[in-house]
Formats: sequence, structure tokens, C-alpha cells
Amino acid sequence: GIAYGGSFCIVPTLTSEWFGMNAFASNWGLIGVAPAIGSYLFATLLAGRLNDHYAGVASVGVRGDGGITVHCIGAACYQYTFWIGTGCCGL
Repeated sequence: GIAYGGSFCIVPTLTSEWFGMNAFASNWGLIGVAPAIGSYLFATLLAGRLNDHYAGVASVGVRGDGGITVHCIGAACYQYTFWIGTGCCGL
């Protein structure tokens, strides 16, 4: 909320000060697309693959049409996702 919205006021100024106005458009474009790339990497690739990996040992459910669907339930499913995300925030 506030921190993400506040960055749109501060980051353009910092970008122009650090990198200069000659490359401002390119740098601001990269900064603007970074959340989309990061959310894809963490949500789809990391969390999705870890969920698929741990789903086989956590839980099995039955759908309404009689098919079997596998769901990962519990802290073990996303534990490594949280640790990797925390480590990346520390960078």
C-alpha cells in the first residue's frame, strides 16, 4: 500500500539522480517492469514448482466428478518459498 505507492514519488527522482537524465527512460522502464518479472518468478516458477513437488507427500483430495486432485496443505509446502523470498529481499 503506502510503501509501494510512495515509491512512485521517490524512485523517479532517485533514478534520475543516480543514473542521469540521459538514460532515465530506459532505467525507469526496467524499474517499472521489475515487479511483474519478480512476481512471475516467485509465484509461478518457485512457489508453483515447490507446491507440485511437495503435493505428493502432503495430501490427496477427490473432486466432485470422481477425479483425483492433489493439494499441498501445511507449512512444509511453502516453507522454502518463504526462506528464498526472505533471502532475496535481503539482497
